[in-house]
This record gives sequence, C-alpha cells and structure tokens, in this order.
Amino acid sequence: MAKIIKVGKKNSQYDVVIARNAITKTISSAIKSYNKILIVTDDGLPKKYLAEIKKLIPKSKKVYIYILPAGEKSKSIKSFNLILENLASLKFDRTDCLIALGGGMVGDITGFVASTYLRGIDFIQIPTTLLSQVDSSIGGKTGINISQGKNLVGAFYNPKKVFISLSYLQTLSDKEYKSGLGEVIKYAFILNKKLHKILKSNTGLVLSRDLKILEEIVYAHVKISRSSFLRMNLSMERGRY
Repeated sequence: MAKIIKVGKKNSQYDVVIARNAITKTISSAIKSYNKILIVTDDGLPKKYLAEIKKLIPKSKKVYIYILPAGEKSKSIKSFNLILENLASLKFDRTDCLIALGGGMVGDITGFVASTYLRGIDFIQIPTTLLSQVDSSIGGKTGINISQGKNLVGAFYNPKKVFISLSYLQTLSDKEYKSGLGEVIKYAFILNKKLHKILKSNTGLVLSRDLKILEEIVYAHVKISRSSFLRMNLSMERGRY
C-alpha cells in the first residue's frame, strides 16, 4: 500500500506518493484535468519506463515526448530554451502540464521550465534514481547550470504531485545507487536516529535493494526533507533568504 506525505503549505501543498510501484492507475487521476502533456526524460532511462507511463495516460490526452541527452551537461540554458520553444510550438497553455521522468537533472530543468513558461504551468515529478527520490524531487528546487557554476539560475516552484516508485531502483547502476545511498547515510548520521537504526540493522537488505527496506528508508528520508523544506519556507517568510 502506498504511503503519502504532504509537503509544502496551503495552496502550494502537494502529495509525495511512495510505493513499491507508485506508477499505477493513480497517475490517471493526477492528470485528468489536463489536455496536453509533455513528458521530459533523458536517453539513459530504460525505454520500458517511458512506455509504461504512456500506457497509463488516457488516450483522450495528447502526449508529447522530449528526450534530453543523459548527463549534467543537459541542465543548460540551451536545453531550457529548446524545451520552452517546443512548448510554444505545440501551443501549450495553463490547461496543460509537464511530467519530469528521470533523475535530478531531468527534474530540475523540467521544474524550472514549468516555473517560467507562461509565468508558471503545472508539472509532476516522477523521480527514477535514489538521489532524486530522497532529495531533488522534494522541496520545489528547480534550476539549470551556467558556465560560472551549478544551479546558479533557478526558482522554488512546487510540483503538483511526486510519484516515487521504488521498483525503478532495481535497474540503477551500482554507482548511481550508492550515490543516492551516500545522501541517505549523511542525513541518517546528522538528522535522524531512526533512519540510522534502519540502515545499521539491515545492511545486507539495503545493499541488495530489498523493496520493503527501501520503502522505509525513502519514507523516513522524505519526512526529513519535508521538515527541512518547511523550515526554509519559514525563514524565507521572515526575510532570511
């Protein structure tokens, strides 16, 4: 059964849905009010994942795909402009939405495009890496890189929904999985004794990517990220940012 965590405040609040396979028919209800949908992904994503998403979208919807080259270099002004031009040529308006299907790069640039096109249209996050599931998809952080540095251009802009499917983690490379795991371990040591205990008591299951343990880990981490996000919002309201 899916676990749901609410993130954000008031009108900008959204659900983070966590399940062993969160990409089920529930996505149909999340997009029922939209006319056109642009799925932004990258060429490193297994093709079956994109095919699964397309099957779940009602045939009454117009669905378009924009595929970026995999890697951090795609989180650029050039890619940003190309996606904006694509939306404009397809005559997207505020009755339409974007879906970010991929890791942190895809989520960051898609969210930034959504925050700026027509001064803001809706988008949905479907993170497919452990790092994006526990960090970059939570808190409305969007952005692109410029030659002077990473994430120097961006905005805080919340998605309408985040669907976290733990089954995506089964196909990650060891490098990608351990990169996300490093972020989890860092937070466990600094901010959460319960998460630290789960990791310490289930080392073998964590390394073997047991879905039940991963569900506990991701759920605990998203709750930490949510708390950090709420504190940041409060600081922004008080003029500290």
